[in-house]
Formats: sequence, structure tokens, C-alpha cells
Amino acid sequence: MQSAITKLISLRYLFVVIIFAVLIFMGETAWILSSELTAGIKLNTSSTFTQLLHVLWPQLLWLCARIMLVYIVLCFGIYTWVRYLTCLIQKHTGDWIFWFELILWTILVWSYFALLRPALFADVRLGYFLINKLIACHLTPPRIKIILSVLIAIHVITYGLDMLIDPAIKKVNMILLVPGLFILCMAHLNFFKRSQNINASKNHLVILYGIDALRPDFIYQTWADGLPVMPYLQAFLKDATQYERAYTPIAATEPAWYSLLSAQYPNKHGHRYALMPDNKTAQIKTFTTQFKEQGFQTHFYTDCSRFHAQTQQNGFTYLSQPPLGAMNFILEKARYRLLGFISEFNVAYYLLPEIMNNRALAGFYNPNTFIEHATSNILDAHQQSPTLAALHTTMTHFPGDAPYPFYNWAAQATGLPASSFFRMNFSVLNKGSTQEKTSQEYAFNLHEQQKKHYMALLSAADAQLGLLIKALKANHVYDLTTLVVFSDHGEDFYDDRPDLYGQTPVHGARINEVENKILLSIKYANTQDTTRVNHLLRTNQTLANLVDIGPTLLSAYQLPALASSDGQALQSLNLHEPRVFYFETGFSHVLPQIFDSQHYQVVPRSFDTFEILKDGRVAMKSMFHNDIIKEKDSALFDGQNWLFFVPQTTGQDKTICIGVCDKLKNYY
Repeated sequence: MQSAITKLISLRYLFVVIIFAVLIFMGETAWILSSELTAGIKLNTSSTFTQLLHVLWPQLLWLCARIMLVYIVLCFGIYTWVRYLTCLIQKHTGDWIFWFELILWTILVWSYFALLRPALFADVRLGYFLINKLIACHLTPPRIKIILSVLIAIHVITYGLDMLIDPAIKKVNMILLVPGLFILCMAHLNFFKRSQNINASKNHLVILYGIDALRPDFIYQTWADGLPVMPYLQAFLKDATQYERAYTPIAATEPAWYSLLSAQYPNKHGHRYALMPDNKTAQIKTFTTQFKEQGFQTHFYTDCSRFHAQTQQNGFTYLSQPPLGAMNFILEKARYRLLGFISEFNVAYYLLPEIMNNRALAGFYNPNTFIEHATSNILDAHQQSPTLAALHTTMTHFPGDAPYPFYNWAAQATGLPASSFFRMNFSVLNKGSTQEKTSQEYAFNLHEQQKKHYMALLSAADAQLGLLIKALKANHVYDLTTLVVFSDHGEDFYDDRPDLYGQTPVHGARINEVENKILLSIKYANTQDTTRVNHLLRTNQTLANLVDIGPTLLSAYQLPALASSDGQALQSLNLHEPRVFYFETGFSHVLPQIFDSQHYQVVPRSFDTFEILKDGRVAMKSMFHNDIIKEKDSALFDGQNWLFFVPQTTGQDKTICIGVCDKLKNYY
């Protein structure tokens, strides 16, 4: 026994483990640098990646140092754990048991994380093969957890029996047994979770919860076994007012959020597409600034900053978002896979937040941890002062990796292999169609598969919302919270274009009910006027817009209205009040001429349209700005009639009317 303990703390073994960890890190680094394609993106990014390395190498050195430290701790941790367990039974076996269990534990731990988030390893051929074999053997993360717990129990029981037989062993039980039980508890409990607050604060709490790319017509979908796709959202809507005729003025995330914050249409606030150059944007006045000036803490949280991020200039006192620009593109390619082994432990959030809370990193991102930390911060702030928090969750976006059990649900619903739902593939739609290369039947099946994949991601997003609501209720502040749950745009699977079935889904390419219709629901705090809430519940068919959220909240909390607002306070509207909405398209990966062969089209869809700024941010090149604006469709809508303006190669706009458009033409 003493010999085993000596091995456990031997410096020689520590040195060997460190060397092994460093070699793994160096091997993965070489693999990353030699890879030409970013996982899931069918575009060659090698030249862009090299350019980014030159700009960001000082920050990357610090990141790599932390990653290497994690690798060393991980390798030493699993080595020490297995050495510790074999100490408990080595009396009955020999040194061979250590090597056997080291291999066994490595396989089981790898299998657990590979099945929990398959995208972590599925882009490697061997990893993809092994994960499919594990699924074929009906292994799941919960079952592997049971196996691991049984293994630990066997060792502890064996050691306990030895203690009864040989009293001398009792001298070292504090060295071996207590740490073992502590680690066993750590595996099942979350010691970083916020404790519940019995005495709830009476401060105002306003939460805007945005679910990216959520189409309202998918909210009440069900899986093959009858279970709802979004049960937590359905339950929330029973407490809230849902505006079933709500729209976004632009089906692109960043411009839509600027419309939400400014209560203005994109052609007024000026943020017309994502990653606009600095010299083409202007400072806006936001409703969050109004709350901030009245003593509210204002927080913003997002798990993806590739094409949407916020600044303190927009009225937020606290920002939590992944690194901006070039650093984020680097992280997408820098897939150090051992980091996935710590993603289940909240301590990973503190060690490598730019990786663990980053939706762009398939397999590493932990959706539950992101929400838990955001919720904990919000509740802590709420204890101190009135708080307004905006959360933007992007579970439905690329890379679209569905964690366990959601990829299984999609597989069961379609009869397809679970590997069909591990992650998305992205490609620019610039010529041809699916059926030019594939059969009509194959294209249709791929189309249906994409929808089920989308539903799996919605279920994962719904689970995130459930965590937020559970935390609010556990801390006795749910009834005192004004909670706005909304989406910034929809998602288009080309249902009206069978020739495009199977192509990468899009938003911002067209103006229609699929891309521009959104979820907009508001649950007012119980301290609000009950009569007002009941009135809204009877009038949820009122025509509403994303730009109405700010004015509605300002009115609810009796704060000054925004000047030059295009939105209106929904409390003041009635069902039949006439309104005219403005819409425009975004800048998407789909070329406009896919839908109209005579559409004005100049700007290429490639990395060449972007530039890396001195501070590492990525922005659209200024030379493309005017043409992007010229490519945009625009439209007016009064709740019944649509009037579209489509730019043509001739330099003129083609007008399309659906309904009766005389009044809309005069309005324009």
C-alpha cells in the first residue's frame, strides 16, 4: 500500500505525464495548421487563417498557454485518478491493473463526451466511425455514467472490505477514501451553481430572451412519440401574451437587434447588415440607455459574436460575449479536442470562457453552462439594483451541432442514422440547384432531414429557456419579472422551391412570412396593471413588430419614450388599428439571382468581401457598402397587402403587389 501511494505522488510519473500532454498539444496544433478547411464550411479558408495568425499571434500565445495548461491538468488528472483507484485493489492484483484501467477509463471518458456532443470528434473519420459504433451498441451518456459509477463503487467496496480484514490499512484511509468520495460527489453535483435566494429582491427585473431563427409555426410541433418540440416555451406562453401577427423588419440578426434596441427600421438606424465598416455606421439612441439612465443595471449576453455583438455605447453596463472578429474565426478552426473533456465542469467557464461559451465551436460549447452563468449573474445584479438583461441564444445557428439527447430525437423521428444530425454543413448558394446533382427523391429527403435537424436544435434552445425559468422560480422572482421571449427572424427551407431542396437554409434573402414572421411574447411582472395584461390577452392578434418591444417596455415602466421611434407601445394598440410596416432584405449567402434572374447583383459571397481591422475585428470592406444597399429588396405591409420593390439589372425597381396596394403606393 505504501508503495502504491509513493507511485501516486512520484515526481517521475508527473514529469512523464507532462511530456505526454505537451506532445498531444503539439500534435493537435500541427493537425490544425495543416488543415485547409474549417469543419463544416465548404470554403477554403487557409489563406484567411494565415492572415489572422499574423494579426492575433500575441493573444493566441496566451490562449495556447492556457490550453496547454488544461491539457497537462487533464492528463495528470486521469492518470492520478486511475493510479488512485488501482491503489485500492493493487494488493489483490499487480501493476498490470493500472495499465488496464488507464486504458479502460480513457475509453469510457472519451465515449461519454463523444456521445454527449458528437460534433467534438465527428469531423475526424476515425471519431465518426467510433461514435457510430457506440450508438449502434445502444450506449448513451447516462449509461456510461452508470458504468463509471459502478467501477468506482467496486473499488471503494473492495477497499472497505480490506479495512475490516487488515486494520493497518486504516492508517491511509483518509489519504485514499475521502478524496475518492469527494471526486465521486463532484461528478454528480454542480458546486458552482448559484444557491437559491429565499428572500427575493423587490427590485425591478426585465429580461429580453431572444431565440435566434425561431419560426413561430414550429413552436407547437411534436416528435414521433407525441412529445412537444418546445415544452418549456409552450408552458411559458400560457403565462404570457403572444402576438401571433408579429414581424421583424429585417431577417438578419444584427440589424434586427439594432431595430429592437433603437425602435427604428434599418433604413433609419443605419445598421443594414452584419459587420458593417465603422465609417458607415452611426451611434443610435436605445431604449436600454433609457433604463440605464433611470438606475437600472443593463446586461447583454450572447453565445455567438460572429455576426452580432453589442457595445456599451448601446446602453449596456455589462457585456458577456465571445471574442469579436478575427479571434472568433481563429477559434472555429483551432479545435483542441481534449478541451471537450472539461466542458461539463463549470470551472471550464473560468479557464477558457472564449471557448466554452462560444456557440461557433462545435462540440465545445455547453448550452446549459452558458445559461446557468448568465442567469446567475442576472440574479446577483438584481439583488443589488433594478436590472434589465438581454440574452441572445443562437442554438439554431451554424455549426448546428445538436447535443445528446436531441440528435437522438431527430434520428428516431426520421429513421435516419443519428450521425445525420451531428452538425450542419454550410455552402454558398450561387448557382444551380440540388436536383442538378441529385435525384428529386434524395433532395426531398434531405429537405425533411434539415427540418428535423432544426427541430432538434429548437428542443435544445427550449431546454435553455427552461433552465432560465426554473432559476427564476427557484429564486422566487419569476412572478416579479417582466420576461419578453422573442425571435429575431425565421428560417427558410425553400418550401416553395423544390429545386432548392437540401441547400443550406437561409434568412435575410427574401421578404416573406417564413423569414420575417417572428415569435413575440411578453409576460409582465405581477406588479404591473392586471387590467392591462388581461386586455392584452384578449387582443393578441394585434399587428406587432420587433420595433415595438422598446416602446412597450418604456411605457410599462413609465420611462421617457424614444425620439424618432418607428415602434409603438403595444399596450396602447387595439386589434384594428391601421399600421404599415417597412421591410428590407439582409446580406445572405444566397445570391439574389437565385430567386430572380434579373435581380441586381454585384457583391460576391466570399471571404474576399471582408477585411481584418487593426484591432482584430472583421468588417465588410467599404467598397462593397453601396452595392449591398442597392441589392436589397424592400417592402411595405399593412397587415393584409404587400408591396415589394425589387432592384433589377436595368437600374430600376420592379414593383410587385400582393393584394390591393393603392394606399401603400401613396404611403411609399
